[in-house]
Amino acid sequence: MTLYLSATAFFFLTLQSLYLHSLGTAPFVILGPFIIFFLALRLSNSKIDLNIFNHYTFLFFSIVMLLSYVTFINLILFQQIKSVFSSAVILFSIFSFIFLYHNRLLLLANTLKLVLVFHLIFFYFQVIYWIYSSHYIDYVSFFPGVESSFLSIKSISLLGEKIPRFTGLYNEPSAYSVWIFTVLGMYYLISPRFDLVYLLSIASLFISQSMYGIILACVLIFVFMISLPAKFKLIPLVFFSIGIIALFSVIGTRSELGKVGLDGRLDYINGILQPDVLFGGMFIGDGCQSDVGVNMLTTFICTGGVFPILLLILVLYFAKVFHRFTFSMIVFFVIVSKMKYSYPLFWILLTFINLVYISKKFHVAPKHDN
Repeated sequence: MTLYLSATAFFFLTLQSLYLHSLGTAPFVILGPFIIFFLALRLSNSKIDLNIFNHYTFLFFSIVMLLSYVTFINLILFQQIKSVFSSAVILFSIFSFIFLYHNRLLLLANTLKLVLVFHLIFFYFQVIYWIYSSHYIDYVSFFPGVESSFLSIKSISLLGEKIPRFTGLYNEPSAYSVWIFTVLGMYYLISPRFDLVYLLSIASLFISQSMYGIILACVLIFVFMISLPAKFKLIPLVFFSIGIIALFSVIGTRSELGKVGLDGRLDYINGILQPDVLFGGMFIGDGCQSDVGVNMLTTFICTGGVFPILLLILVLYFAKVFHRFTFSMIVFFVIVSKMKYSYPLFWILLTFINLVYISKKFHVAPKHDN
């Protein structure tokens, strides 16, 4: 029962695309941390042991500094009141995550695996149903005002028919890819083996037809491959080679269509990184009204200039992201994706990495909870 409650709560944290415009928020993402918190209370006999937070002090306060600064700029200069609420949800999510999982690594590993299984069920049912009926199940359309971009000129054709760009429970293939990559990266770091869930998750990134998803799949295969002895590298190397071929095939197809989505994003990022823009505001950005190519780094620069980036580097340092190459790779590809800093999952990823580092350094023993 504990495992299913934990997995359901964490699953809710990943449902950012199930958005209610009437409320201006993703309700499941807000509900997730509360379930985690109350589950932790139940397992701890309604007592909060503040000692477990000692190892996370510097990380927590560096995150508070960064979020406080960005929230202050958003509130004062851009009148974005919602940023205060987003920061509060993030901090509560981090607190709840540490409270429940600090010394329950086995529960966390099984939770991450089950969350992936949930997503894979929805994703592959979407694929199989389309193969059987030629109808696409758009899960996010069940929420008023939300639709997924599954039909696109970027889709590949088979026997004269366009194959949808499958999105699972997200509004576009790239969003699905980034969230699955994040959860799968966490799962691999705590349970480093190439099992069926890992394989099906990577395969789904290819099937989604997201260019960035294919890049992320290659990254995950590479991360797994470098950890293997030489005699076991052949099969991952085959998958990695297939991924590279698929990536260049997609790039070539979209170049012919003149619809390479990365072009607009790269042009936008290049504009943001010009010296007069980047260093024109050390502490205050210009707002950057365009949404094209926006990622976490450009959002920070647009909001608070260079200073938030410096604070982010501090956060990454205290999160021990630079301690291992695999930590750095996973976080880097999340940061340059479309995931926004207002999404709790990113900060949970950093807290998770710190948790993994602490568990190995101090040999935190996992608890077996029923």
